[in-house]
Amino acid sequence: MRPRARAVLLACAALAAATLPAGPALAAGHATPGRAALTWTVTPSPNTNYRGNQLMDVSCGSASACTAVGFTSSRQGFTKTLVESWNGTTWTIAPSPNRAAYNPLTSVSCTSASACTAVGISYTSHGAPRALVESWDGTTWTIVPSPNPNAPNREADLEGVSCSGLSACMAVGFYSRKFGPPITLAESWNGTTWTVLPTPNPGPGPGKTREGDWLQNVSCLSATACTAVGYLEGSAGPDHSIIESWNGTAWSIVPHPGKPSGDNFLTGVSCASATLCTAVGGYHPNGSPSTAGSTLVEAWNGTAWSLVASPNVAGASGSRLDRVSCPSATMCVAVGGYLDTSTSPSKTLVESWDGTAWAIDPSPNPGGASTSAGLGGVSCPTTATCLAVGGYGTTQPGAPVKTLAELGTSAG
Repeated sequence: MRPRARAVLLACAALAAATLPAGPALAAGHATPGRAALTWTVTPSPNTNYRGNQLMDVSCGSASACTAVGFTSSRQGFTKTLVESWNGTTWTIAPSPNRAAYNPLTSVSCTSASACTAVGISYTSHGAPRALVESWDGTTWTIVPSPNPNAPNREADLEGVSCSGLSACMAVGFYSRKFGPPITLAESWNGTTWTVLPTPNPGPGPGKTREGDWLQNVSCLSATACTAVGYLEGSAGPDHSIIESWNGTAWSIVPHPGKPSGDNFLTGVSCASATLCTAVGGYHPNGSPSTAGSTLVEAWNGTAWSLVASPNVAGASGSRLDRVSCPSATMCVAVGGYLDTSTSPSKTLVESWDGTAWAIDPSPNPGGASTSAGLGGVSCPTTATCLAVGGYGTTQPGAPVKTLAELGTSAG
């Protein structure tokens, strides 16, 4: 399995290729009876004049201060950064810098309305991709120098970022070496500079050839407590999810159940406390992206990780969860998508946790039955408010892709 490449692939177009038959199958658009689900509505979000527009991630400092990041694509194929701001009522595009011809932003973390950090990659058609970091000071987005291991001819990609304060951020991803496959990458911010931190790479196991170790997302409670998730890829046998922990001194691999057979991967993580983290992703039982898969959820109780049953849409050929946000011990929201076998296009998927069980929350899909839609990022500043972002577009070749933003609210 190639890394999910959130920066260059529309999430909803890749849904069929990622996802675990664990947990009950529920009809699309029906939450568990008796559950007080969030009510989700589409909030209009702007698009540039380019051909493609997609939001990859979102972070909220409060219910009226959210920032979403992604990319726009021109007809010539160039990709520019896209940043949008939510004031509680309206989304607006915020000017953001670009360093090269291709500049997708993949993740963002905000500690306040005037302090955000976004990460991604930048590259030219003739150069190797390198890490891209941008910072918001409440007025302007600026590019911040960030290290690239094995530069200048090796790839470096940042896929996730989490900031616990103005001088404490952690970004994760992967980078390539002159000899050998890509390996995990972590970089830390101390308020002045970004620094590469050594990270472990578990490898594919006995008798298999490693093809890459990838970190996809990270959640930090403080400068000395971070959890990162991803997966490793082997040329023989299934791919396996990985979880790593930062204690302020070193990164270490944390044992977790995953799934004993088939491809399984983790792409999102959120920690509400030192004794409560939730990781999400997907699973292919036969070890092949062409087979139907389903959602994967794991939970940390301060001592060990365990599998948690999560629902899948009845009749769907594939489901996945991309990101998760947990504002409390009894409230988590995960987003992703599933492939609708009745109409072919992919559709948005939202699932919520009430402290006891996961359930599917109804979520809108703009554009009708012939339109694909997917959600790739979510942030819940309170237990009654969540913002989710992604993209949607028709399945016709050359048709434009548009940004998608949805607001989830609850009276409870």
